[in-house]
Amino acid sequence: MRPLVAIRQVSKRFGEFQALKQVSLDVFEGEVVCLIGQSGSGKTTLLRCVNQLATADSGGIWLDGELLGFREIDGRLHRLSGRDIARQRLACGMVFQRFNLFPHMTALENLIEGPVQVQRRAVAEAKDEAMALSDLVVLMNGGRIEQQGSPREIFNHPRTEFAARFIGGHNVIPLNGETFAVRVDRIQLKAPTAAIDGPAVPGTISKIEYQGTYVLIAVTTDGGPEISAQLSDDQFDAETHVIGERVVVTWNPALADALTPHSATSAAPAAELVA
Repeated sequence: MRPLVAIRQVSKRFGEFQALKQVSLDVFEGEVVCLIGQSGSGKTTLLRCVNQLATADSGGIWLDGELLGFREIDGRLHRLSGRDIARQRLACGMVFQRFNLFPHMTALENLIEGPVQVQRRAVAEAKDEAMALSDLVVLMNGGRIEQQGSPREIFNHPRTEFAARFIGGHNVIPLNGETFAVRVDRIQLKAPTAAIDGPAVPGTISKIEYQGTYVLIAVTTDGGPEISAQLSDDQFDAETHVIGERVVVTWNPALADALTPHSATSAAPAAELVA
């Protein structure tokens, strides 16, 4: 199936700032695609290039099979006339963003804040709706695509440290020369004397927070990072943890994801654009 929007190795520079670095992405008809990332990661620049409010320095963008803004002649791309560009722009609209985000919240928490506070929706209900909005989530970082996939894939299987920290809900744990992402609800807390079949990270409980439907426990590990564990009410009541308690943090290795420090996105040299 041919994509409705095909972005191929698009790069864009503003002076010394490299806003996009050989970005490639396919969007199919009927798909809802969500671009997420920090300020300056390239989200808006990519959308402006698709809408021809900005011109890519290299690469190409096709809308329903038609190359946007350029005509290819002998392997080189030449700029279209203003009339032809205006005709193409009739098929693509853009609504500009606003910056009303809470910096202390994760991307998902920002997304569900409206339904929770304004519509008085339950947190769990709003979270489920937020994760269901998109068919494809594209996480951008430093002008590149850090990771893309379905909302479930992005949340359950982050590939890089940046992705795991940005999405939230995960611990990033260095262990034996590797780094792993482990969801907070998959962390187990064991007594120091318990038999453990799997990873074992000793530490001390430093914080216990009741969150309504669950209890969030922070463990300060011995010489390592703080690790969070999310326990149901029943789990917490059964285990009766207290601040200052010595525990061993463990998890099922099959439910952890090995991480790379950053995306390994690479692409072949893109076609040069000629005005």
